[in-house]
Amino acid sequence: MRCVYCSPTYYGGDKSNYDPVALIEEMYKKGVLDKSVVIYWGGGEPTIGEDFENRLERLTKILNIKSIRFFTNSTKKSKGISKWLIEGRAQLTTSIDAGIESTFRKVRGLNGMHRVLSNLENYKNLIDNPQKITIKYIFNNDNANENDIDGFIENIKKYNLTELPLQISLDFKIEKPSIHIYKTALYLYGNHIKVSKTFNAFFDDHFLHSISRMLKKGLKDKTYDSLLDLDIIKKIIAFAENYEWVIWGTGSFAKYLYSESFISSIKKPIALISSEPLKEEIKDIPVKDPSYIKNSKKKIFICLGSVSYRKQIIQKIKESDIPEDQIANIPFL
Repeated sequence: MRCVYCSPTYYGGDKSNYDPVALIEEMYKKGVLDKSVVIYWGGGEPTIGEDFENRLERLTKILNIKSIRFFTNSTKKSKGISKWLIEGRAQLTTSIDAGIESTFRKVRGLNGMHRVLSNLENYKNLIDNPQKITIKYIFNNDNANENDIDGFIENIKKYNLTELPLQISLDFKIEKPSIHIYKTALYLYGNHIKVSKTFNAFFDDHFLHSISRMLKKGLKDKTYDSLLDLDIIKKIIAFAENYEWVIWGTGSFAKYLYSESFISSIKKPIALISSEPLKEEIKDIPVKDPSYIKNSKKKIFICLGSVSYRKQIIQKIKESDIPEDQIANIPFL
């Protein structure tokens, strides 16, 4: 598979001139490698190598592998990946990038969209935690259209993949995305929320900051104001104008929310919530413990300040005896 956005640095068609597993084995023998490791397997399709399964076995014998992150196109169902998923020690990421076969062939370089989706469904059936498998949609000028988005949404419903996180990205070759690409990406985001009934779709950091900038420009510049007509953006604006909100968390995504997000340009959060506040305030925003929400006379809505730890935050909210209906039911961009 040769995708339109693949870099020649990683796609040359030649076999590597060294054995990475042999290198790791040598490092282990010399005592320069920790026995307990996390492995990221990418930079090309891992499963097509004749010795892929053998390499996995060799690594298992010498290392205490906490987890392996596989970046695979999922055109081939791997026994090795299946084994690690069953054990709960693997994470997997696969790009689909299309909703109809002709676009998949154009973007991904071969036929087989439904084979990939079927393999992902098989992988999903091996795991208890949907967060272990991430689907990506990387936007470019070929797949930024409603036909592909509608097809993509129907496909993830058909193959029971709506629970899996969706990462929405942009082809790194596109330096200045068109308004159309922004609109289509937000169209995908909004429709995924509808079918997943959770907020498990997210933009990668680069695309998220870019979308936020364009939305904020839309408040001042007619060139971009058509973005504000999208239903999902109207909901964000109405929420910000009518309710008080806090961010539960103080990590990197929380930092983006209170300092750079579109919603914070309309109305800032009134506080950051932490179970164990280490600071009194961050960027002039007070840091409070959960009792701040419980003791408030007004109903305060909660924005979850993390994508990866969404379930853990919800559990903490429950443990704090805060009603779940105070978790804001809108996306935060």
